[in-house]
Amino acid sequence: MILRRYLFREIGITFAGVFMLVVMIFISLRMVDYLAQAAAGRLPVGAVLSLVGLVIVSYLAGLIPICLLPAIMLSVGRMQRDNEVTAMAGAGIGGRFLHRNVAAFTSVFVLAVASCSLFLGPWATREMRSLKERAEQESDITGVTPGRFKEFSEGDRVLFVRDLTPDKQRMEEVFLQERDQDAMSVLAADSAVLAVEEGTGHRFALFHNGSRYKGVPGQADFEITHYETLGWRIDQGAQGGVTENTKSMPTLRLLAAGDPVSVAELQWRVSVPILTFLLSVFAVSLLRLSGRHNRYGALLIAVLVYFTYSNLLGVARTLVKKEEIPGAIGLWWVHLLMIGVILLMEFQPQLARWLRTPRQPPAVSPA
Repeated sequence: MILRRYLFREIGITFAGVFMLVVMIFISLRMVDYLAQAAAGRLPVGAVLSLVGLVIVSYLAGLIPICLLPAIMLSVGRMQRDNEVTAMAGAGIGGRFLHRNVAAFTSVFVLAVASCSLFLGPWATREMRSLKERAEQESDITGVTPGRFKEFSEGDRVLFVRDLTPDKQRMEEVFLQERDQDAMSVLAADSAVLAVEEGTGHRFALFHNGSRYKGVPGQADFEITHYETLGWRIDQGAQGGVTENTKSMPTLRLLAAGDPVSVAELQWRVSVPILTFLLSVFAVSLLRLSGRHNRYGALLIAVLVYFTYSNLLGVARTLVKKEEIPGAIGLWWVHLLMIGVILLMEFQPQLARWLRTPRQPPAVSPA
């Protein structure tokens, strides 16, 4: 029991350090990206932290195995270097102890990865896409800087506002150019305010006291409209909520779908916790073979095996989507290949002894 707690503590402390480092780097990269979008007016500043949090949740299933593998390699490797594993072996506690207890420690993370992969990750992806779409729609107006032209809707609309009220809800002296295929419309107004339609929740910009010019550039048949109030919908294309793909689809819906794309996504989500468990077993087997003086070389090999394993899963996933591999085979052959590698490593000493044993010729009975 004491040795088990000691092993758990060593791996847990190392995992916590590696995980915090990886998450900090991940947050920094995402934060820089979202802050750049906020500075460009494509996202409101208030949505940045929410998006970063949702991105972390959506990627947790992938971050945990990346951090757990080096934590096991470094912790058990340090115990080998300090002859602690040798002392345990002298006390009658061999490799089975390490395998059994590392597997028990990893089982907690396997459950966490399964929860993130099957449930939390898809939910976070849906929420992130919904929040980002809403933020981008809201930034069409709230991200406007007075005195500067702003492009949005991929350049189909150009807006100029001379001034904004302090609450950024009323715009003064507004100019809007909108392109719709070959037609072009130009709108000018003394002022504009934001409004929300009751019942539907659609957001509108209401332009007051202005004119609208619509037609095809180069032709003289322009349509000129003078108005006191003109409503312009901001969240165009947002009807029906956020479009959903297989990455954000709930797992229960994937189970009911049955098409190749859904089968590939479902098997991928199940494969992530399997990968987490098999890599932990592989790490212990690799350390036992590498010895106590080569732990960093073993760590490099483990990282290469991880990327090879995950890339093979990605290739199998793509082949299932394209129906080049039946769903019954799917991603499972990659896991079987990894299990075969682990078994080969575990029985390598016995196999080496068997190969070195000289073969005795069959006895010949006297005539």
